[in-house]
Amino acid sequence: MKKNSVRTLMMAGLFMSLLVWGLAQAGDSGQARAKNGPNGKTSDDSSQTMTADMKAKVASILARYKAASLTAADARAINDAFRAAGIRRGPGQKEAIEAAGFDPKKISALDPPPEPNDVSGSKATAQKRK
Repeated sequence: MKKNSVRTLMMAGLFMSLLVWGLAQAGDSGQARAKNGPNGKTSDDSSQTMTADMKAKVASILARYKAASLTAADARAINDAFRAAGIRRGPGQKEAIEAAGFDPKKISALDPPPEPNDVSGSKATAQKRK
């Protein structure tokens, strides 16, 4: 091969690498913007439209407990059941909890949400919560 051909191939490879890297960075920042609110803070209150089925599931989960005598273990079980049912924090969940006669702040105080960096519900988080 001629030196110019090699140089052209190297430049093309460098360009492609930069292009892929740039696209990857753009995708990451888009995910960060989606995860963070408009003010740059992490928002756990992502909007989730609560269907009638989801509201019924929240009521069904909470029906097993007494609001007046809620314990940390109860709150942990409630939050685990919400996660298993795919019910995320947000205004819809808050309204459904209140409609069932419970205080969402009390549940959150008894069993705080996982750390923002560990939304996976990993064993490390579970161990910290116990």
